[in-house]
Amino acid sequence: MVLDISSLAKKANERLKGNDNYLTMETFTAGAAVLIVIIIIVTLLISPASFKKSGSKIFSSLTPTPSPSPTPRPIAKGPQIYSLSTKEAGPKMRKLNINEFDPKIGQEQKMTLQVIGENGANIISVGLTLLSDHKKKDYPLRLISGTAMSGTWEVSVITEDSHNYIYTATFIAKDNSGVAAKVDLNFR
Repeated sequence: MVLDISSLAKKANERLKGNDNYLTMETFTAGAAVLIVIIIIVTLLISPASFKKSGSKIFSSLTPTPSPSPTPRPIAKGPQIYSLSTKEAGPKMRKLNINEFDPKIGQEQKMTLQVIGENGANIISVGLTLLSDHKKKDYPLRLISGTAMSGTWEVSVITEDSHNYIYTATFIAKDNSGVAAKVDLNFR
């Protein structure tokens, strides 16, 4: 049997042009379009983050439903007294009196702190840093009784900010030998 290439090519060409052909140009184009759509959908399902990086918007972003602020933890009311201790070398802060622990905005709050110098050192300064919901502010304390070596220091603060979620006090005492001691109190 001899193969005639020209007759085979002619028969193949007639089949491609004929009505019995299942692969026409129209079905090929439609199939390619469906395949492209499937590839795009699969790509989006596998890695939508890659489209967000490019700045394209494929999916509409949902706006989160606002939720109410959490209820603040309750804290003590009225005067409070704390006994303090520090392990580090330097000034020793021993007793803290707070006349109004939970003041309202505009209300005065007085704090007194007993500070003792170590090894005969004199206390040269005591400071307070108050951190509240929206503010951080420093205040100097002044010696109101006793001596620079062992005395009571006081500060009066007018409350300027709410302290519903954040309420911390940091005391720093420095002595004349250059040593400082710090006490952090987290009330809320």
